[in-house]
Amino acid sequence: MRTLLSLLAAVWTTVVHAASPNMELAKSVFDPRIMSNAVESPIPGLYQFAQGSEVFYISADGRYVMQGEMIDLQTQINVTESFRASERVKTLAALEPKTMISVLPNAPAHHITVFTDVDCPYCRLMQQNILEYTQRGIAIHYLAYPRSGPNSSAALRMAQVWCTPDRLSALLLAQTDQPLPNSRGDCSKIIREQYAIAQKLGISSTPSIILEDGTLIPGFVAPANLETILNKHPEQIEIEKSDSEETTLPEPPPHPLSPPPPPPAVQ
Repeated sequence: MRTLLSLLAAVWTTVVHAASPNMELAKSVFDPRIMSNAVESPIPGLYQFAQGSEVFYISADGRYVMQGEMIDLQTQINVTESFRASERVKTLAALEPKTMISVLPNAPAHHITVFTDVDCPYCRLMQQNILEYTQRGIAIHYLAYPRSGPNSSAALRMAQVWCTPDRLSALLLAQTDQPLPNSRGDCSKIIREQYAIAQKLGISSTPSIILEDGTLIPGFVAPANLETILNKHPEQIEIEKSDSEETTLPEPPPHPLSPPPPPPAVQ
């Protein structure tokens, strides 16, 4: 009986250890708080965790750590990038919606998060096309990423934008080098926090678009092309629209920078 109990205890100990990797060796190199979120990878006995925008793999005994891209040859899926995408979804879902500048059509079909900069030419181009994005049912949630740094003049202007009552109009003014209205309070902390989040997510350019499933698309994408991409991605997360700083655009007149609407189709 004692032998049987010993065997059961050994099996139980093995199962418990298999549920999470041993962190004793690795905690001197990695942040233990981050490593506590390690999850099993598709390879038995190998766990994955993210530190910033980097993904690492660690053996169950905690002895071996490696970094690189894991590819599933059967499905042709980049497992590592899928894990990064899931981390982006979790990070964005934890954000306070009121810290974003949200532009919503009447019936949004898709939501995207966009890291933008007031000095970025392609961010300005995206803003010029804001009407067409909303007409295609695409809701845009802007976050600040001043590429020149959180203490730059661009970051200061973005803090002014975020502290005005009409943030969307102020963003347009800032991106067209026009004077900004007086701000209410100091939003520099929000800009610094969003800058840090961008770095954590591996953002290095603007605009950077994150889809609802966490897919990262760096650079400007024209409205029609973006709609095509979005239709291929299932909805993953629900944006809390009621709590967001939002601008509803049912049938707004085009702003001065918007391209003229296309002529009606000839039957």
